[in-house]
Amino acid sequence: MNKSFLIILFCICLFIYAGYLNNGFVFDDKILVERNPLIKSARLLPNVFRTGIYDYWTGLQPYDRMYRPLQMLSYYLDYNLWGLNPAGFRFSNILLHLFNSILVFYLIILIFNRKLLAALSSILFLVHPVHISTVAYISARGDLLSTFFILACCILFFKFMNSNSYIFYFLSIFASALAFLSRENALLIIIFLMLIISVSAKARAKLKYLGGFFVLAAVYLGLRVIIFGPSGLAAHPQYIRWPLSLINFLNLSWRYILLLLWPVNLRMFHSTALISQLSLPVLFLSISGLMLLLAVILKWQKIKQASVVLSFGLFWFLLGIMPVYFYFDAYPDLGRALMAESWLYLSSIGFCLVFAHLCLLNKKGKLIIFVGVTILGGLVVFNRSYWRNDVVFYERALQFLPEDNIIQKNLAT
Repeated sequence: MNKSFLIILFCICLFIYAGYLNNGFVFDDKILVERNPLIKSARLLPNVFRTGIYDYWTGLQPYDRMYRPLQMLSYYLDYNLWGLNPAGFRFSNILLHLFNSILVFYLIILIFNRKLLAALSSILFLVHPVHISTVAYISARGDLLSTFFILACCILFFKFMNSNSYIFYFLSIFASALAFLSRENALLIIIFLMLIISVSAKARAKLKYLGGFFVLAAVYLGLRVIIFGPSGLAAHPQYIRWPLSLINFLNLSWRYILLLLWPVNLRMFHSTALISQLSLPVLFLSISGLMLLLAVILKWQKIKQASVVLSFGLFWFLLGIMPVYFYFDAYPDLGRALMAESWLYLSSIGFCLVFAHLCLLNKKGKLIIFVGVTILGGLVVFNRSYWRNDVVFYERALQFLPEDNIIQKNLAT
């Protein structure tokens, strides 16, 4: 089944994303790829390990320090293969998305030993249109790379837990290191590994081996300090403070779930009103949401295998969007909470797992998923025109943004 299923994944991916290959560079692609001298010269290439990807921009904030040398290295390889043909760079993104879907398939098989559940989850992940902003946007390569290495790390560590072969352990450490060099959300690896260990009673003794990942995280943070100075550890000043920040995070989490359930009016960035003061309705909804989450946690050890799948998917989703909590109010001039579709890329694996599992509990579940996959894939094909070039891209974004913003200025330019 595995080989034939992989062929099916490849065909689906090629069918829904082939039309994107004709699109040009958009937005930050112009800075990171088209006008980036670092990816065009082997002599300058070592500099990708010495600087952040946006360090040559002016007006950079300390908390915008992005250290992603593997992203730059991948652009260098693409440039040597395709020159400045955007189709080549975008093809690499599409391949990475396909590989990530395959890793989702294998990870779910390893954890739950259910091939059909794994297959349906990976197909949903592959075709969901909310990922267009990651796959079609060449500058989002870091999300694709970090997800690939995070999933690879989880798979290798799970194999280590079940085989006691230290080869798998050191390979998982290596994959983790590559994830750190791809995107900052790799700091979530330790939490994801804890989640995987928690659903395997026989693996609790392996908790001590997480020490290697803590050491690696410390080394990574130290490297950021060496390269960026103290700003390498800087977090943006939170304008919305706890407990309102927690309430805003819960509000955004529900909105992200709604976006996954109803993926219409897609664009790179979304925004919603900030909750700046407590009211009875807000307080009631927040407490209700927290109580529901607490109920899931309390029943974690008491419920049967079917519910463990739901709990695992829920926690994967919530853990995957944790960076949103620290960044949603990073742009006070916007006056609204910022949402980005690309921030859903890793966390949506949990959503796809839960959705596939709930469908399989229904007699008509397979039909529901077939119809859903057809509609979602169709939306991917339909949205390709919005990524044709900068003008179309900016005009699309401006339909949903307030006046006097950077996108409006870019379009005018």
